[in-house]
Amino acid sequence: MLAVIREFHRLFPAAARAGFTLCLLLTAGCLYAQTVNTRYGPVKGAVDDGVFRFLGIPYAQPPVGNQRWRPPAEPEALNDTIYALAFSEPCLQQRFEPGDSTGIIEGYEDCLHLNIWTPQIDDSPRPVMVFIHGGGNQQGSAGQISGGTRIYGGKNLAARGDGEGIAANYLNWGDHGAYLDWAGLRPFTEFEFEKACRGPMPVVAGEYAWGTTGIKGTSDYSLANSGQLNEGIAIVYSLVSGTGNGNYKITVTSPGPFRVGIFAAHSENSGRVTSGASYYGIMELSGNMWEYPARIGNPNGRAFNGNHGNGILSATGNHNVMGWPAAGTNGIGLRGGNQQSNYYQLMVGDRYYADATAGRDEWAGGRGARTAP
Repeated sequence: MLAVIREFHRLFPAAARAGFTLCLLLTAGCLYAQTVNTRYGPVKGAVDDGVFRFLGIPYAQPPVGNQRWRPPAEPEALNDTIYALAFSEPCLQQRFEPGDSTGIIEGYEDCLHLNIWTPQIDDSPRPVMVFIHGGGNQQGSAGQISGGTRIYGGKNLAARGDGEGIAANYLNWGDHGAYLDWAGLRPFTEFEFEKACRGPMPVVAGEYAWGTTGIKGTSDYSLANSGQLNEGIAIVYSLVSGTGNGNYKITVTSPGPFRVGIFAAHSENSGRVTSGASYYGIMELSGNMWEYPARIGNPNGRAFNGNHGNGILSATGNHNVMGWPAAGTNGIGLRGGNQQSNYYQLMVGDRYYADATAGRDEWAGGRGARTAP
């Protein structure tokens, strides 16, 4: 994901500076939008209900011939306008419709394209939110159609807001480490995780990040304005004394990360416990998404020296900070639980998965730290 963001900003810097990139989907009856000039040629899209969309923009040379099974190469600069009006073909794959056990072969090797939605084309800077379609690296595409309906699209998200405050998932340690290095941050250790939860307070057996042993555990939360800037808990918010709110297996029907600080934003929030906050006011250290701390039970984790990232990544897009566990190694573990965890895995002292590693899964996220000053 991070490699894609870097690739887009490298290939289309003018568009990025213009706030052009709000929501990207990877692939392989509207009004025309204005033409956006990029370093690789002009691109013309369309306007759909007030949202600008640009579909099927090649971000690399086609991976065919000598480019097959090689890292993406820069696209050639074009003088002709790219009419980015339709989804590109999916990557070569076998497609199955519901109830179909045979499938059909579809797609092409030339499938390295971006689809972009943005609410405005102007000089205002905007964050980049990236969505990568599912399919287990075997099937699927950003333009995928199932049962006659296109199942992905960024228009509604772009129209609702900018994506800020939504916990990022589907990150492995390689992704997360690259982001921390680029942002000048660093991982934290398991000890720092527990310190962030309880502060200077003594250890309490079975405690959660909010400092008590009580956790909401009856029925699912009901969300209001799901996916919008004002997303919140509509009903079943816990107000029981000593019982904290957290996003985990029992409280969600459809697993997925909640908006950061969603419990603290509730109108009836009465403090640290009901907001699910740590001693220092850090949100969702118990539940929502796994944290990625340096492991104390592994030599690679114990060798972590606390160096900060410097904003410069390796040629392969990974972090290159001396003293950090390398991408793909086992020096980083999992703490804090996630939206699919059992209640006891949200406890501050639970280390059942502390020596585990995570792939790009819906429950894997992470955050970083920086040593003051």
